[in-house]
Amino acid sequence: MRLTRRLAGPISVLAVAAAAVGVAHSVGLRLNLTPSLPRGVYLLRSEAPTRGDLVAACLPTEAASLGRERGYLGTGTCAGLSTPVLKFVAAIAGDVVEISDDVRVNGTYLQSAPPTEDRAGRPLEPYPSGRYELGRDELWLYSPSPHSWDSRFFGPVPVDNACGIVRPLWVWDHR
Repeated sequence: MRLTRRLAGPISVLAVAAAAVGVAHSVGLRLNLTPSLPRGVYLLRSEAPTRGDLVAACLPTEAASLGRERGYLGTGTCAGLSTPVLKFVAAIAGDVVEISDDVRVNGTYLQSAPPTEDRAGRPLEPYPSGRYELGRDELWLYSPSPHSWDSRFFGPVPVDNACGIVRPLWVWDHR
């Protein structure tokens, strides 16, 4: 009986926190605590993404599973039981992505080549070098952070994997 009373307070706090997170999620609020974008609260809107938009997107199963295994992604409802990533759309249908010593979209520099290992020193496999024209159902995702886990590692993502565009509501570390 004593143990039950001792646990009642913390369990109640956890239940309230879980309910608050569920409500926040159901109205489209997303929390970003990763270093790839400014940390803060974002609002998800069910709109089709275009080049330059910040989107929430589920990764392909293999990438999502690796992301969960390595701790890049939290637990969620996407493939591999992962959370969606927040990334910018760098390229859309018909755009050409070139990967070599850097990444270019339609001939314009986008970002550096991906690092060969993650922050924990584990090896990373980049998406193969080459020239790719995106199909009508593909997006190329990126983050301005050079260490971000983005399409440089998993390639294009299906447009249908985009949950919608996100807008920052409140960020506390502007970059």
